[in-house]
Amino acid sequence: MRKLWVGSALCRGRLVHYYLLVKAPAGEQEEYGVLVVLGTKRALLPDLSASRRKVRSLLAAMRRGRVTPVTAADIAEDWLLS
Repeated sequence: MRKLWVGSALCRGRLVHYYLLVKAPAGEQEEYGVLVVLGTKRALLPDLSASRRKVRSLLAAMRRGRVTPVTAADIAEDWLLS
């Protein structure tokens, strides 16, 4: 799985980093996910969608909202259910 840095946001004086995860199994369609990092805390959310555009949109919203690893899974779950 590859991770591609998308951007960072300042949250309470600390930088939160956002990454697009790309999983490309041999001969299969790529799957995309999210990694959110704040210091030593991480939220790893693989295989959210086969649509790169949709997951990048989710990442942009997370970055605007300054989502931290603690709440990233809840945000992704709401996004999946919408």
